[in-house]
Amino acid sequence: SGLTPEREDALEDGIRSKEFDLESEFPQTLVAGIYHEFTDGRSATLDVAWIDFSQYGLTSATVGATTIELEEGDYEDIWAVSAGFSWPLDSQWTMRVGAAYASSGIEDENRTFAFRLDRVIGAGVGAEYQWDKDRVIGFNLSYYDLGEGQVETDIPQVGTLSGEYGSNYALGLDFTLRWLR
Repeated sequence: SGLTPEREDALEDGIRSKEFDLESEFPQTLVAGIYHEFTDGRSATLDVAWIDFSQYGLTSATVGATTIELEEGDYEDIWAVSAGFSWPLDSQWTMRVGAAYASSGIEDENRTFAFRLDRVIGAGVGAEYQWDKDRVIGFNLSYYDLGEGQVETDIPQVGTLSGEYGSNYALGLDFTLRWLR
């Protein structure tokens, strides 16, 4: 919508009469983990994940006046690991810490501005409060370093564009309320 009459005419004679498919498939995932609770109430977790990202089916489309260029992404499997530890402070409070790493699903040379996925390194702290015998309140604060996301790509009729993030991170804050019965 909002196109100039000239652009409407070009599209009518060009791509509006063409059919094309864009596909996106969610990759299969395998996750394994262990949890151990010590006799003094401390606990530890370790998780490992494999994501079949090389089979991810995201297609990119470049729309020109008379053509549509479709390009399949070139992705790699993602491996991830996370670990956590918790310990009771008293009968009501439990503290938690954790860390995580996930590999990039895209090599630098295959990354695009539309999909700048890079490796992820994360760390977090949290606490749980035993409100009463049936309810537990929890909160976590996590920091995720999302990498530089370096991109260098050739764009038809424009040239080579390149860039990277100077600061690429995310903060996560979550709250939980659990009923035990």
